[in-house]
Amino acid sequence: MKNKKLEVSSDFLLKQYSLIIFDEVHVRSYNTDMLMGMLLRVSIARQEEYENQRKWMLWGKTLRPGDQIFPLKLVLTSAMSRVEDFVRKLFCNLPILEVETRQFKCETDDDELGGHSYDSDTKSELENYGDKDDDGDALCQDTDDLEACSNQSNCSVGKIGALLALPLYARLPAGEQSHVFKNTAKEGERLLVMATNVAEISLTIDGIKYVVDAGKEKDKDYNSSNDMETYNIQ
Repeated sequence: MKNKKLEVSSDFLLKQYSLIIFDEVHVRSYNTDMLMGMLLRVSIARQEEYENQRKWMLWGKTLRPGDQIFPLKLVLTSAMSRVEDFVRKLFCNLPILEVETRQFKCETDDDELGGHSYDSDTKSELENYGDKDDDGDALCQDTDDLEACSNQSNCSVGKIGALLALPLYARLPAGEQSHVFKNTAKEGERLLVMATNVAEISLTIDGIKYVVDAGKEKDKDYNSSNDMETYNIQ
């Protein structure tokens, strides 16, 4: 991201690029919003410059090949069906292409509360996962202290082997987030990713076979009386 800012500062039109792909456009952050805004301005400026050059050429002006400007193509990709609502506010007359994908068989088990709380039932489901006799990894979506949950899960051993529990949430440093995408589990261990509801739907992690959903999520609420945003568990 920093390198791209430097490129824009020295060459606002990004002339060396003809096509830029913006993947997972629905996963928004400060950096991605800044980049999207810059690319929007660049694409508009490139289109205007391209049309001006065409007029000059019609009037008989000759341009050197290195001075010619062509429109910048932006490809925005997302697996979310509602991404159209976001991008159409930025780009007018944006064509939407839907790519058909394969649907994999998925089994859903809805359990009634058997314990005294969501937390106790979630812990029970994780213990059941630790007893399964296959090599599939798991992701647990929860809203509690994921660091503490991960440390506690790492101490538990199932019949098949130990669980390597790793936290995954937005404020976790990028270097630590990358651990879940690397095969760091030792022989006899299985990966257990302790994630927030945002991370659960925003990322693809190879090897995940089971998902344990605690039934709760953190949702951002805005309080107009004090002009503050807070995360509430629902």
